[in-house]
Amino acid sequence: MFSEATPFVMTHLACLMQQPSRLPLVMQPCSSLNLTGLEKIELKLPTDGFFLLFKVSAPPFPTPNHCYYDETLIGAGAYLAHTRKLTLDFTSMNPWYNLGLGPWSEEDDGGMRPGDRATCTSGLVIDWILTYAWHYNYLQHIHSVELRGDIQDWVKEKWHRVFAGTHPDQDNVASRQCIHQIEHHGEPESVAMGERWIPTQHYPPACRCELNCSRLRRGIVEPEMPSTTWEDDTQDDLRPLDTLPWHNQMDTDG
Repeated sequence: MFSEATPFVMTHLACLMQQPSRLPLVMQPCSSLNLTGLEKIELKLPTDGFFLLFKVSAPPFPTPNHCYYDETLIGAGAYLAHTRKLTLDFTSMNPWYNLGLGPWSEEDDGGMRPGDRATCTSGLVIDWILTYAWHYNYLQHIHSVELRGDIQDWVKEKWHRVFAGTHPDQDNVASRQCIHQIEHHGEPESVAMGERWIPTQHYPPACRCELNCSRLRRGIVEPEMPSTTWEDDTQDDLRPLDTLPWHNQMDTDG
């Protein structure tokens, strides 16, 4: 399993350059069987790693201002050319968080930066990653693609059908139009309202999933926290003291 993109790339190069001494025994090439050692790959990368691997270009990515930026990793999904079984394990990391780049690092009137907003990390973001991977033909040849991690059910259902070739819009699921929509997320709504489209207002994408992405953690759905208001918090203060459940009657007796 690879938890970073760089070791994955270096292992691929070692395999194809026929340098078995640099590889674990189980991954050494076998010429008699026409195997490269890269037939079975598991990638458990931070979200920004998948962005680089599959050339995701949702604003402002790819950007050298990101702390994990590595130009040599852009499009490294091409190194999956010899893979037959692939596991993609996603985390709920928000790559826009703490992004030190111009308007992406600026705070609004409430002291919030774009990356601080609640983000659709387990929904739209993963769907976008897979859309780019499919658009650039990184996955089509792979016999088995398994999705793991914190992923919304609607994303799993959609892409399981794509991988099986049964999606109702199979030929257009990652078309140039889909890529354009990702790279101009929220623009139609802005235009309809007569407003200028400002990327920092739409990226990262807000979560509108039925089950909020913030509740998905390591495969477990966390309970929803009840919302409270100022009125709820001060309600006890407005009630007579002797009607409160924690009131000790002995405090006022005698």
